[in-house]
Amino acid sequence: MPVKARFFSALAFGVLFLLAIGTSADAAWTWTPQTGRWINPKRQPKETAALQFQYGEEILAQGDTEKAIDEFRKVLRYFPESNYCDLAQYSIGRALEAEGEYEDAIEEYQKVIEDYPNTQLFGHVLEKQRAIADRFFDLGVQNEERFFLLRGSNFDKAIETYRKLIENQPFTELSAEAQYRIGLCYFKLELYDEASAEFQKVIDFYPASKWTAEAAFSGAECKFNQALPSEYDKTAVDDAISKFRYFLRMYPDSTRTHEAHSKIAQLQETAAEHDFKIGMYYHHNMRYDSARVYFDSILREYPETEWARKARETLAKMP
Repeated sequence: MPVKARFFSALAFGVLFLLAIGTSADAAWTWTPQTGRWINPKRQPKETAALQFQYGEEILAQGDTEKAIDEFRKVLRYFPESNYCDLAQYSIGRALEAEGEYEDAIEEYQKVIEDYPNTQLFGHVLEKQRAIADRFFDLGVQNEERFFLLRGSNFDKAIETYRKLIENQPFTELSAEAQYRIGLCYFKLELYDEASAEFQKVIDFYPASKWTAEAAFSGAECKFNQALPSEYDKTAVDDAISKFRYFLRMYPDSTRTHEAHSKIAQLQETAAEHDFKIGMYYHHNMRYDSARVYFDSILREYPETEWARKARETLAKMP
């Protein structure tokens, strides 16, 4: 086709297109001589940033979150220097949160802090991030008995969000709680070494926080769970007992002292039972001197256990 013919063909198509959109009920496009182009008034912002933001809030209140997000973005696009930009950015996060798009909401909330460092919404953003992180954590707990990857995904999201919160405002009571929650996430995933390290950060970085006692106890619980595997490990048992004794020494007024004593007693029973079985092995093989070493050790280290009573009875009958 000759160049001139193609040109007129394209021109004719463009005219037909403009006529079509001009007569469409959905798209009320109008020609503006001032700008020299077609515009759709429905897509234009309100006269001021305040009116535009208010309009977005009205749409959000009606439950049309997708349209509300579009209207809030107009504040950012058309009034970038206004005092309503941080509010609009924050409301984008609110709308996404209302849709259940929590990960996207976190990112939009984060932009409030990053793009508007002097915003007065800083505390509100932190509370929103914590609430979403707690939601992910609760979902992980609800799925605790289900497929590992399903619950793990929620705990991973919680960890990521708690870390973001700490980065935004470290060394506060809120960040101390977030740090403790990170440890809990790893604990729920049975990643006890990682959990123990995270709990220790609470103690190291937030020594005056109310969460230090919980962190100390939970760190001891990590050692407790590692100390009772299918194969006995005396070093792990002793380490766990040491952790619980540290907790009792440092936080004697904690509401979990009774639980700590109970855990210590359970660990001591396990250790005493292990030593008693070894002592009985030597006893059955008439190696009484070796048996006596183990029975005496039980009486010395674990005198309050049931196995101490049995060791004492066995010693009394030994030749």
